[in-house]
Amino acid sequence: MRTAAKARPVPRRPPRPSGLAGVRLRWYPLALLPLLLLIGLPILGVAPLLLLPLGLFLLFFWIFSLGFAIYARSRKSPHPPQPRSGEDAQTNSSARQ
Repeated sequence: MRTAAKARPVPRRPPRPSGLAGVRLRWYPLALLPLLLLIGLPILGVAPLLLLPLGLFLLFFWIFSLGFAIYARSRKSPHPPQPRSGEDAQTNSSARQ
C-alpha cells in the first residue's frame, strides 16, 4: 500500500491592489499637460475649434478621476483583504489531507 506524499505548501504571492487602491497620483499632473494643450490650441486658433469640446470633456473626466483617486488613497479599508472563496476552499481542502 502506497501512501501519498505530503504536498509542500505553495508560497502565496501578496495580493495585487485592485481598482483604485494601486493608483499613483504622481501621473495626474503629467496627464494634465496634453489636456491643456488640447483646450488651449483651439482657443489660440492653432488647431480646429472642433477639438475644444473634446478637450473640455476629457478635462471633466480627468477632474472626476482625480477626485476618485484621492478619495481611494485617503480612505482606510475597514477590513483587511480576505482571500477569495475559491482560494479559501482550496486551502481548507489541502489542509485536511
